[in-house]
Amino acid sequence: MGEPKFKINGQDVNAPRNWDDIEILATFDNSSVQANITTDKFNFVNETAQIIREYIEGGGQNPPTTLGIFEGMPFEIEISESNAIGVPLTNIFRGLIDTTKFTEVAPNEVEIEIKDQKGLDRLEFKAEGLTFGLMVEKGHITELDYVDIPYLVQKPRDPLALALLYLSIFQLTIQLAEALDKFQEYFQDALAHLTGGATGGVATAVWSVARALTTLIYLGILIVQIIQLIDKLIEYLLPQVKYFKGMKLRTLLEKGATFMDYTFQSSIPELDNYYILPSKEKQGTNLPFLNPPNNDTGEPRTGDQGYIYVELLEIA
Repeated sequence: MGEPKFKINGQDVNAPRNWDDIEILATFDNSSVQANITTDKFNFVNETAQIIREYIEGGGQNPPTTLGIFEGMPFEIEISESNAIGVPLTNIFRGLIDTTKFTEVAPNEVEIEIKDQKGLDRLEFKAEGLTFGLMVEKGHITELDYVDIPYLVQKPRDPLALALLYLSIFQLTIQLAEALDKFQEYFQDALAHLTGGATGGVATAVWSVARALTTLIYLGILIVQIIQLIDKLIEYLLPQVKYFKGMKLRTLLEKGATFMDYTFQSSIPELDNYYILPSKEKQGTNLPFLNPPNNDTGEPRTGDQGYIYVELLEIA
Protein backbone atom coordinates (compact mmCIF):
# COMPACT_ATOMS: atom_id res chain seq x y z
CA MET A 1 0.00 0.00 0.00
CA GLY A 2 1.33 3.44 -0.92
CA GLU A 3 2.11 6.26 1.43
CA PRO A 4 -0.96 8.33 2.33
CA LYS A 5 -1.40 11.91 1.19
CA PHE A 6 -3.35 14.36 3.34
CA LYS A 7 -5.44 17.31 2.21
CA ILE A 8 -7.14 20.05 4.22
CA ASN A 9 -9.57 22.38 2.42
CA GLY A 10 -8.37 20.78 -0.83
CA GLN A 11 -4.76 21.80 -0.12
CA ASP A 12 -1.94 19.24 0.21
CA VAL A 13 -0.45 19.33 3.71
CA ASN A 14 2.31 17.50 5.52
CA ALA A 15 1.42 14.20 7.13
CA PRO A 16 0.46 14.31 10.82
CA ARG A 17 3.16 13.58 13.34
CA ASN A 18 1.56 10.29 14.35
CA TRP A 19 0.77 9.04 10.85
CA ASP A 20 2.98 5.93 11.30
CA ASP A 21 0.61 4.76 14.04
CA ILE A 22 -2.47 5.12 11.85
CA GLU A 23 -4.01 2.15 10.07
CA ILE A 24 -6.23 2.74 7.07
CA LEU A 25 -8.15 -0.44 6.26
CA ALA A 26 -9.32 -1.17 2.74
CA THR A 27 -12.60 -2.66 4.00
CA PHE A 28 -16.00 -1.30 3.24
CA ASP A 29 -18.46 -2.18 5.99
CA ASN A 30 -22.22 -1.66 5.64
CA SER A 31 -21.95 -0.79 1.93
CA SER A 32 -19.62 2.11 2.74
CA VAL A 33 -18.08 3.92 -0.23
CA GLN A 34 -14.78 4.66 1.49
CA ALA A 35 -12.13 2.86 3.50
CA ASN A 36 -12.32 2.61 7.27
CA ILE A 37 -9.89 4.38 9.57
CA THR A 38 -8.78 3.22 13.00
CA THR A 39 -8.45 6.59 14.69
CA ASP A 40 -10.28 9.88 14.78
CA LYS A 41 -7.42 12.00 16.14
CA PHE A 42 -4.43 13.49 14.36
CA ASN A 43 -1.54 15.67 15.49
CA PHE A 44 -0.41 18.23 12.92
CA VAL A 45 2.68 20.39 13.34
CA ASN A 46 4.29 23.54 11.94
CA GLU A 47 2.64 24.96 8.78
CA THR A 48 -0.34 22.59 8.88
CA ALA A 49 -0.98 23.39 12.52
CA GLN A 50 -0.90 27.09 11.65
CA ILE A 51 -3.45 26.60 8.83
CA ILE A 52 -5.89 24.92 11.22
CA ARG A 53 -5.29 27.45 14.00
CA GLU A 54 -5.81 30.45 11.69
CA TYR A 55 -9.05 28.98 10.34
CA ILE A 56 -10.50 28.50 13.82
CA GLU A 57 -9.28 31.88 15.11
CA GLY A 58 -10.62 33.62 11.99
CA GLY A 59 -14.18 32.90 13.07
CA GLY A 60 -13.71 35.00 16.18
CA GLN A 61 -12.38 38.11 14.44
CA ASN A 62 -14.47 41.20 13.79
CA PRO A 63 -15.45 40.92 11.02
CA PRO A 64 -14.84 37.15 10.81
CA THR A 65 -12.57 35.94 8.02
CA THR A 66 -13.65 32.28 8.27
CA LEU A 67 -16.60 30.29 9.63
CA GLY A 68 -14.46 29.12 12.55
CA ILE A 69 -16.08 26.49 14.75
CA PHE A 70 -19.39 26.82 12.90
CA GLU A 71 -18.26 24.66 9.98
CA GLY A 72 -15.81 21.81 9.74
CA MET A 73 -12.79 21.88 7.43
CA PRO A 74 -12.83 19.32 4.57
CA PHE A 75 -10.26 16.60 5.28
CA GLU A 76 -9.07 13.87 2.87
CA ILE A 77 -6.65 10.97 2.95
CA GLU A 78 -5.57 9.56 -0.40
CA ILE A 79 -3.68 6.30 -0.89
CA SER A 80 -2.56 5.13 -4.31
CA GLU A 81 -1.79 1.48 -4.98
CA SER A 82 -2.11 -1.15 -7.67
CA ASN A 83 -4.26 -4.25 -7.70
CA ALA A 84 -3.11 -7.77 -8.48
CA ILE A 85 -2.94 -7.15 -12.24
CA GLY A 86 -1.17 -3.83 -11.94
CA VAL A 87 -4.13 -1.47 -12.43
CA PRO A 88 -3.63 1.69 -10.32
CA LEU A 89 -6.27 2.29 -7.68
CA THR A 90 -6.90 5.21 -5.35
CA ASN A 91 -8.60 4.89 -1.99
CA ILE A 92 -9.85 8.14 -0.55
CA PHE A 93 -11.19 8.88 2.90
CA ARG A 94 -13.35 11.99 2.92
CA GLY A 95 -14.29 13.60 6.18
CA LEU A 96 -14.34 16.83 8.16
CA ILE A 97 -12.14 18.31 10.84
CA ASP A 98 -14.36 18.84 13.87
CA THR A 99 -13.41 22.43 14.65
CA THR A 100 -15.27 22.29 17.97
CA LYS A 101 -12.77 19.66 19.22
CA PHE A 102 -9.44 21.39 18.74
CA THR A 103 -6.55 21.09 21.20
CA GLU A 104 -3.35 23.12 21.11
CA VAL A 105 -0.70 20.63 22.27
CA ALA A 106 2.23 23.04 21.78
CA PRO A 107 2.89 26.36 20.03
CA ASN A 108 3.67 24.45 16.83
CA GLU A 109 1.38 21.42 17.29
CA VAL A 110 -2.41 20.91 17.35
CA GLU A 111 -4.56 17.85 17.90
CA ILE A 112 -7.79 17.57 15.90
CA GLU A 113 -10.64 15.11 15.58
CA ILE A 114 -12.22 14.09 12.32
CA LYS A 115 -15.73 13.05 11.37
CA ASP A 116 -16.75 10.66 8.62
CA GLN A 117 -18.65 12.89 6.20
CA LYS A 118 -21.25 10.20 5.48
CA GLY A 119 -21.09 8.36 8.79
CA LEU A 120 -23.86 7.83 11.30
CA ASP A 121 -22.41 10.47 13.60
CA ARG A 122 -22.72 12.93 10.73
CA LEU A 123 -26.35 11.88 10.24
CA GLU A 124 -27.14 12.54 13.88
CA PHE A 125 -25.32 15.87 13.76
CA LYS A 126 -27.32 16.99 10.72
CA ALA A 127 -30.59 15.66 12.14
CA GLU A 128 -30.12 17.75 15.29
CA GLY A 129 -30.15 20.91 13.18
CA LEU A 130 -33.03 20.02 10.87
CA THR A 131 -36.61 21.10 11.64
CA PHE A 132 -39.85 20.48 9.81
CA GLY A 133 -40.42 24.22 9.73
CA LEU A 134 -37.31 24.54 7.57
CA MET A 135 -38.49 21.78 5.21
CA VAL A 136 -41.84 23.57 4.77
CA GLU A 137 -40.09 26.89 4.20
CA LYS A 138 -37.88 25.34 1.49
CA GLY A 139 -40.88 23.69 -0.20
CA HIS A 140 -39.67 20.18 0.62
CA ILE A 141 -42.98 19.50 2.39
CA THR A 142 -46.19 20.64 0.67
CA GLU A 143 -49.94 20.22 1.14
CA LEU A 144 -49.78 17.06 -0.97
CA ASP A 145 -47.92 15.37 1.91
CA TYR A 146 -50.73 16.00 4.41
CA VAL A 147 -53.54 13.60 5.25
CA ASP A 148 -56.93 14.34 6.81
CA ILE A 149 -57.24 12.76 10.25
CA PRO A 150 -60.80 12.48 11.63
CA TYR A 151 -61.47 13.24 15.28
CA LEU A 152 -64.47 13.66 17.53
CA VAL A 153 -64.83 15.47 20.85
CA GLN A 154 -67.35 13.79 23.14
CA LYS A 155 -67.98 15.99 26.15
CA PRO A 156 -69.30 14.52 29.43
CA ARG A 157 -73.07 14.89 29.74
CA ASP A 158 -74.03 17.74 32.06
CA PRO A 159 -77.77 17.65 32.96
CA LEU A 160 -77.69 21.27 34.13
CA ALA A 161 -76.15 22.46 30.86
CA LEU A 162 -78.72 20.52 28.86
CA ALA A 163 -81.56 21.95 30.96
CA LEU A 164 -80.29 25.51 30.38
CA LEU A 165 -80.09 24.93 26.64
CA TYR A 166 -83.64 23.55 26.50
CA LEU A 167 -84.92 26.43 28.67
CA SER A 168 -83.20 29.07 26.54
CA ILE A 169 -84.62 27.62 23.32
CA PHE A 170 -88.08 27.44 24.88
CA GLN A 171 -88.01 31.05 26.12
CA LEU A 172 -86.71 32.37 22.80
CA THR A 173 -89.41 30.44 20.95
CA ILE A 174 -92.11 32.08 23.11
CA GLN A 175 -90.56 35.50 22.49
CA LEU A 176 -90.45 34.73 18.77
CA ALA A 177 -94.16 33.89 18.71
CA GLU A 178 -95.05 37.07 20.63
CA ALA A 179 -92.86 39.20 18.38
CA LEU A 180 -94.44 37.64 15.30
CA ASP A 181 -97.94 38.57 16.52
CA LYS A 182 -96.83 42.14 17.20
CA PHE A 183 -95.17 42.40 13.81
CA GLN A 184 -98.40 41.34 12.08
CA GLU A 185 -100.29 43.97 14.07
CA TYR A 186 -97.76 46.72 13.39
CA PHE A 187 -97.49 45.76 9.72
CA GLN A 188 -101.25 45.98 9.19
CA ASP A 189 -101.38 49.35 11.02
CA ALA A 190 -98.51 50.74 8.90
CA LEU A 191 -100.12 49.44 5.73
CA ALA A 192 -103.41 51.12 6.64
CA HIS A 193 -101.73 54.50 7.16
CA LEU A 194 -99.74 54.23 3.95
CA THR A 195 -102.83 53.40 1.88
CA GLY A 196 -104.97 56.13 3.47
CA GLY A 197 -107.26 53.80 5.31
CA ALA A 198 -106.40 55.29 8.72
CA THR A 199 -106.16 58.84 10.07
CA GLY A 200 -103.47 60.50 12.12
CA GLY A 201 -101.31 62.31 9.59
CA VAL A 202 -97.80 61.73 8.25
CA ALA A 203 -96.11 61.50 11.68
CA THR A 204 -98.37 58.65 12.73
CA ALA A 205 -97.73 56.81 9.46
CA VAL A 206 -93.95 57.16 9.89
CA TRP A 207 -94.17 55.93 13.46
CA SER A 208 -96.19 52.88 12.41
CA VAL A 209 -93.67 51.96 9.68
CA ALA A 210 -90.71 52.42 12.07
CA ARG A 211 -92.37 50.26 14.70
CA ALA A 212 -93.00 47.49 12.17
CA LEU A 213 -89.38 47.60 10.92
CA THR A 214 -88.00 47.50 14.47
CA THR A 215 -90.13 44.48 15.29
CA LEU A 216 -88.94 42.79 12.07
CA ILE A 217 -85.29 43.31 13.07
CA TYR A 218 -86.05 41.91 16.50
CA LEU A 219 -87.60 38.85 14.84
CA GLY A 220 -84.42 38.32 12.83
CA ILE A 221 -82.25 38.50 15.96
CA LEU A 222 -84.45 35.97 17.76
CA ILE A 223 -84.31 33.56 14.82
CA VAL A 224 -80.50 33.75 14.65
CA GLN A 225 -80.19 33.12 18.40
CA ILE A 226 -82.54 30.14 18.24
CA ILE A 227 -80.59 28.62 15.34
CA GLN A 228 -77.29 29.07 17.22
CA LEU A 229 -78.71 27.43 20.35
CA ILE A 230 -80.10 24.52 18.34
CA ASP A 231 -76.68 24.05 16.70
CA LYS A 232 -75.08 23.95 20.17
CA LEU A 233 -77.64 21.41 21.35
CA ILE A 234 -77.04 19.16 18.33
CA GLU A 235 -73.27 19.46 18.73
CA TYR A 236 -73.61 18.60 22.41
CA LEU A 237 -75.82 15.57 21.84
CA LEU A 238 -74.41 14.41 18.50
CA PRO A 239 -70.90 15.87 18.02
CA GLN A 240 -69.76 15.99 14.42
CA VAL A 241 -66.64 14.32 13.11
CA LYS A 242 -64.06 16.97 12.24
CA TYR A 243 -60.73 16.75 10.46
CA PHE A 244 -57.20 17.86 11.24
CA LYS A 245 -54.18 17.79 8.94
CA GLY A 246 -51.45 15.32 9.88
CA MET A 247 -48.71 13.25 8.24
CA LYS A 248 -47.86 9.59 7.99
CA LEU A 249 -44.83 8.60 10.07
CA ARG A 250 -43.07 7.03 7.08
CA THR A 251 -43.59 10.20 5.03
CA LEU A 252 -42.06 12.33 7.78
CA LEU A 253 -39.03 10.05 8.06
CA GLU A 254 -38.55 9.98 4.29
CA LYS A 255 -38.84 13.75 3.97
CA GLY A 256 -36.16 14.41 6.58
CA ALA A 257 -33.79 11.82 5.10
CA THR A 258 -34.09 13.06 1.52
CA PHE A 259 -33.66 16.68 2.64
CA MET A 260 -30.24 15.67 4.03
CA ASP A 261 -29.39 13.71 0.84
CA TYR A 262 -29.91 10.31 2.43
CA THR A 263 -32.15 7.47 1.27
CA PHE A 264 -34.64 6.14 3.79
CA GLN A 265 -35.53 2.44 3.69
CA SER A 266 -37.49 0.42 6.23
CA SER A 267 -39.57 -2.74 6.12
CA ILE A 268 -41.41 -1.90 9.36
CA PRO A 269 -45.12 -2.02 8.38
CA GLU A 270 -46.25 0.12 11.32
CA LEU A 271 -44.64 3.17 9.71
CA ASP A 272 -47.53 3.14 7.21
CA ASN A 273 -50.18 2.77 9.92
CA TYR A 274 -49.07 5.44 12.39
CA TYR A 275 -49.59 9.16 11.92
CA ILE A 276 -48.27 12.25 13.66
CA LEU A 277 -50.97 14.73 14.64
CA PRO A 278 -49.32 18.08 15.48
CA SER A 279 -50.60 20.39 18.17
CA LYS A 280 -53.53 22.59 17.13
CA GLU A 281 -54.78 26.01 18.20
CA LYS A 282 -58.24 25.92 16.58
CA GLN A 283 -60.82 23.27 15.81
CA GLY A 284 -60.67 21.41 12.54
CA THR A 285 -62.91 21.53 9.50
CA ASN A 286 -66.21 19.66 9.09
CA LEU A 287 -65.31 18.44 5.60
CA PRO A 288 -62.28 16.34 4.69
CA PHE A 289 -59.95 17.10 1.77
CA LEU A 290 -60.54 20.83 2.14
CA ASN A 291 -58.22 23.45 3.53
CA PRO A 292 -59.88 24.79 6.69
CA PRO A 293 -59.94 28.56 7.23
CA ASN A 294 -57.44 28.38 10.11
CA ASN A 295 -54.56 27.43 7.77
CA ASP A 296 -54.18 24.00 9.34
CA THR A 297 -50.91 22.20 8.49
CA GLY A 298 -49.83 18.60 9.01
CA GLU A 299 -46.14 18.75 9.96
CA PRO A 300 -44.97 18.85 13.62
CA ARG A 301 -45.02 22.38 14.96
CA THR A 302 -42.64 24.35 17.13
CA GLY A 303 -42.77 22.93 20.65
CA ASP A 304 -44.01 19.51 19.50
CA GLN A 305 -41.89 16.47 20.29
CA GLY A 306 -40.65 15.55 16.84
CA TYR A 307 -40.37 19.07 15.41
CA ILE A 308 -36.60 18.52 15.25
CA TYR A 309 -35.87 15.60 12.95
CA VAL A 310 -33.60 13.80 15.43
CA GLU A 311 -36.53 13.74 17.90
CA LEU A 312 -38.69 12.06 15.27
CA LEU A 313 -36.02 9.41 14.79
CA GLU A 314 -36.09 8.76 18.54
CA ILE A 315 -39.90 8.48 18.45
CA ALA A 316 -39.72 6.02 15.56
